[in-house]
Amino acid sequence: MAKQFGEEEMLAIAAARRFEQLFQSMPIACIGFAADGHIVEWNRACETAFGFTAHDLFGHSLYDVFAGRHPEGLEAIIYSVFQQGATERYEWEFVDGQGHLRFMNCTLFPITNGEQVTGGILAMLDMTAQKVYERQIEEQLLRLNEYSLEVEQSRWELQEVNGKLEQLAATDGLTGLQNHRAFQDMLAKEVARSQRDGKPLSLVMLDVDHFKQYNDAFGHPEGDTVLKRVATLLSAAVRASDTVARYGGEEFVVILPGAGDAGAMKLAERMRRSIEGAGWPLRQVTASFGVSTFSADVDSASDLIAYADKALYASKASGRNRVTHDTPADRAA
Repeated sequence: MAKQFGEEEMLAIAAARRFEQLFQSMPIACIGFAADGHIVEWNRACETAFGFTAHDLFGHSLYDVFAGRHPEGLEAIIYSVFQQGATERYEWEFVDGQGHLRFMNCTLFPITNGEQVTGGILAMLDMTAQKVYERQIEEQLLRLNEYSLEVEQSRWELQEVNGKLEQLAATDGLTGLQNHRAFQDMLAKEVARSQRDGKPLSLVMLDVDHFKQYNDAFGHPEGDTVLKRVATLLSAAVRASDTVARYGGEEFVVILPGAGDAGAMKLAERMRRSIEGAGWPLRQVTASFGVSTFSADVDSASDLIAYADKALYASKASGRNRVTHDTPADRAA
């Protein structure tokens, strides 16, 4: 004779069925276990996620099934669930049977009868795809950072190369001084500054005396040696604020910011003596100098150059190896 169930028993059976249906339909891998870790039930998602069969799980414990893969401290976690009714969470990273790295978010929570813990459930949410994606993003960001550093390095190297090219473009190849173009740019800046600040500015032009004869007598290589040594002597004789440049051929120019008539003549004379007293091995070398100073009627770069050039030719006409400053008479001529 079939057993007749009371209303409470029927409700309990219906509730158990609903729980079983819910448990089996969950997309999260779940395993029910006892206090000693033995597995009492599992859902289909667990079999799918790990490739388990009933043979793999029935009668086994969590420690057997996940031996060597589950994190240390699992026993303490299970103890906490059963003895304290606590819900425990942790992340689990392991290599599955196919050699694939897996990531699980694990939650162990207690099942109670209202008074005491009767079992536990281990729910495992597979985060592998998300973790792989996050790592790919991190790798891409790392690559982007490395690429950014490479771009910055390339930009810095390009700036350095451009700076060197600009320096080369402004440098006379023989003497290492600033070339004619760089001199014109610097003189224009100094003239503008003198006009703005009202400070004196002078220009010196010089020409190596009888340089063509020197070349004819000793050859162009020796002539180049003279020009390079003159450049060195001029650079050593001037102030740090002054600019020495090769104007062209055997002509040189020196920009003297802050120097008036007297100061410019003094500096030019120092340069003249430096060249004259250098001790030349093949033949005495001297130079003639012309000086012009910024003033009311000498108020442009072209004026400074023109009047310094006139003064230079006056020195050459007076016997060479001397310094001449331009005069109002020269400007009127």
